[in-house]
Amino acid sequence: MPAYYWLIVVAVCILVELATMGLTSVWFAVGATVAYIVSLLGGETIVQIIVFLVVSLVALFITR
Repeated sequence: MPAYYWLIVVAVCILVELATMGLTSVWFAVGATVAYIVSLLGGETIVQIIVFLVVSLVALFITR
């Protein structure tokens, strides 16, 4: 997946977070940022998605 897709996901998550003020999407922004880095390093799309999901869930469990 192109890296800029992950930047779009990060931007949307941050905008949602700013609009709601209630920790609703910050975990997905973190996951998308790490997936973006994996994309820049040449990771396959499935690896990027798995990294996104795992990092998002870990961030969620750490903050909850």
